Amino acid sequence: MTMNSLTLFTGMLIKKLLCTNICHFLMFRFPCRILKEKALDDLPLYKSLLEQFTTMELIDQAKLCTLYESELKKGTKDSPATSVFDNSTEGKKRWVDLRNRVVEHNIRILAK
Repeated sequence: MTMNSLTLFTGMLIKKLLCTNICHFLMFRFPCRILKEKALDDLPLYKSLLEQFTTMELIDQAKLCTLYESELKKGTKDSPATSVFDNSTEGKKRWVDLRNRVVEHNIRILAK
């Protein structure tokens, strides 16, 4: 699998993460299956992001932005950006959705 197809695959996973509460259910029901995807081994930052949502720990919003925002929006030499969080209206909306998913995750954790 090429790096571009790996990045595309990971972008699709992130889009699924942003969709609905069903995603939360799937992430907690099948986290091992998602995180065992071999493609994620080549993209450790993306794997780390997904792991954040599969733990029963609070996610620090500011730290998440510091660690992931640049690579998710702009990419790097080794990990090209996907169109998921591009500068389009949809890309900006998805970034807001991701931040909302962090809040929802934290509320679920605090509720337990």
